[in-house]
Amino acid sequence: MMTRSLPMICILLGSIWTGAFAQGVNDEPNNGVIDLTPLLDGGAIPIPNEAAAPQADTNEEKNSSLPTYFRPQNTAPTSIAEVERTLFYPTVSATGVQIKRLSGEYDELALSITVPPSASIDRFVVTYRNSINVLGSESRIVALLDGVEIASWAPEAPSDFETVELPVTALKEGNNQLIIRATQSHRIFCGPEASFAIWTDIDPARSGINVILSEETIPDINGFRRAAQAQLAINGRLPVITALPLSAETTRDLEQRVSVLSGAFSGRLALQSPYDPDTTPKALARIAIISGSSVTAQTPLPALTTDPDGALILVLSDDTSKANLDDLLPLPGIMTGHPRLTPGTTSSLEQLNVETIALRSRYDRRIVPFQLPDDWLIISSQQARITLLYRYIDSLPEGALMLVKVNDKTVRMLPLFGQGDTVLPPLVVGFPARMLQPGMNAISFEAIVPGTPPDLPCPHIEAPFVEISGDTTLDVPSSPRMQFPRLSRSVLSLAPDRISLVPELFGDSHAEALLTNLMVGLPIIDTANPTPATLTVSTLATLDQVPLGTLGINRLTIEQAISPRDNTPALLPSVASRFAAPEPTMLSYRQKASNILAQSWAWLSSLAWPGDRALPSWIAPRHGVALIFMPDAAHPEDLWLVTGPNADSETLTSALSNGRVDPFGPDGQAALLSTDGDWQNWHPASTRPQMLEALTFSNIRNIAGNYASWAPIIFVGLLATLMSISVLLGLSFVVNTRGARKR
Repeated sequence: MMTRSLPMICILLGSIWTGAFAQGVNDEPNNGVIDLTPLLDGGAIPIPNEAAAPQADTNEEKNSSLPTYFRPQNTAPTSIAEVERTLFYPTVSATGVQIKRLSGEYDELALSITVPPSASIDRFVVTYRNSINVLGSESRIVALLDGVEIASWAPEAPSDFETVELPVTALKEGNNQLIIRATQSHRIFCGPEASFAIWTDIDPARSGINVILSEETIPDINGFRRAAQAQLAINGRLPVITALPLSAETTRDLEQRVSVLSGAFSGRLALQSPYDPDTTPKALARIAIISGSSVTAQTPLPALTTDPDGALILVLSDDTSKANLDDLLPLPGIMTGHPRLTPGTTSSLEQLNVETIALRSRYDRRIVPFQLPDDWLIISSQQARITLLYRYIDSLPEGALMLVKVNDKTVRMLPLFGQGDTVLPPLVVGFPARMLQPGMNAISFEAIVPGTPPDLPCPHIEAPFVEISGDTTLDVPSSPRMQFPRLSRSVLSLAPDRISLVPELFGDSHAEALLTNLMVGLPIIDTANPTPATLTVSTLATLDQVPLGTLGINRLTIEQAISPRDNTPALLPSVASRFAAPEPTMLSYRQKASNILAQSWAWLSSLAWPGDRALPSWIAPRHGVALIFMPDAAHPEDLWLVTGPNADSETLTSALSNGRVDPFGPDGQAALLSTDGDWQNWHPASTRPQMLEALTFSNIRNIAGNYASWAPIIFVGLLATLMSISVLLGLSFVVNTRGARKR
């Protein structure tokens, strides 16, 4: 037994000695511990771009003032070039890191791939899966790199994700644009319903390139940004290694900077201690933060280095200045919102950044978003119009339709049969201008094409069913400068530095996580609002700090609206009580008269002031997870957000961020976020339109029309009063001018 074991023992000792030589023999074990030793062996490159400092003699003693987790080596380490650095760089989507679905007969997805400098590409893959309803023989997935087709295949992955290899020869150093285009057919049915049952999922985090980094690779800040962007695409987290306690302000500042790299403002940090076991997968990029007292002339910071596993590390000190950080990881800039439309002029779809719209699926929808000025307001009977230029193919069956919608309300249904493959004259689609609103709006086009027959696979059609020209125009009438107090205007102008917590919530981890998510997930959007809004976040625990009196609601009303509902079924009454005769409830004549008067007054009030009831009555039957409101309509820039126990910080941030550029986002004077993620808006009937310009002969008609539409009973009463006064004056004039003989 000893003879047989001796070779195994020798092999084991040899492997241990080889590992110690490659990693360095340390004074204490480092198994599973993040090793930052490359920062000390001359591998760090100072930033900004400066000439690399001469390499120190390997026998020179290391600076003893560095933290203990920079484990000094007793033997010379193996160079980075001797370690194979094979890394997977995933594709990056502009809308986040989640799995993307291509649905319907035709859909496509845009991805980007970054090839590091001096890198040898080993593999180029796309990971996908498809619905079991997809007929593979009549379906195709095409990959286009920078506009050129490089591969195509039939979707045959109904059970789980599969990987398809693409040619690597077309990839170039730097950024590459990849388009995945899917044309799909249902294996049994054909029609709008079948379009929802066929889909292909693309996993961006498992699609990308496998690269072998060259030993000549010199890390630079651009390379780090690309690697960090790829790391965020994998799991939305960028590792930060530090033994120092980071303040909440420092963490939020770093997350704001990292969010720029994610593209979807969803980047987060994964704080790690160098003393903890490293259980995370191999990262492409990391940030290391050390004490400023450890920085010497031999290790100037900030600096870039390369980990032996190939990861790029940005090394910062805890006293790194904001100016240096701005050069390395700039803060989010001002984003441009949807295109702005100028009322009173004719705007084409091309001016709204939309070229020719092609609808290719049996059910297909395209949305054209745009903004109107915040001080635009029409609630009278004025008309807007769409001058539609479109065409459709000849083979569409009878019953095919296209819906033209304004803010998700249908204004015209157009048949798509009988005049196919012909040049159609411009079609004017008129609709009430009051269907539009200040701020965010959208028009949409929906094609609904039935199958012929519906119980067989669809015939393959290359051309789009409907094409809408970019020369299609939208005319919105101008209006006097008026506005209602609106949450949408204030929420759009929110800036990260104007979001805060109620002071009592500092130290609450859940509340601080929500604050961080809001500051990172709500970047600055370019608006015409000269006064940026402020948002104060509260919870039910600090509801006594929230100004509720001006809205006429109390603490109990808020708690009932956003607290979790008790789903426990009510206890059944006893048999005796169920079969007992009900006690008669007799109302007195006074009570009946009071109820009739109350109902009549509510009906007259709804006619006089169209709008929602008082907030307590409006919110009573509703339930949600958070409430955002402005306590005082005279100060619309002052916003408050009250969150319930079920309000997830990331979900709430996403709903608020998406609602800023959505016509159905938070609006009115208060908005309740329901459990399904929709905003329910409260528009108080008592709030009248505010005039922002002087009354003149040119605008009096439009202003009077808005006020008449806001309160028709009051306007009719005012006209009746004026008419009565004029009649009385006329009678008085006639009586006073008649002669004595005609009395």
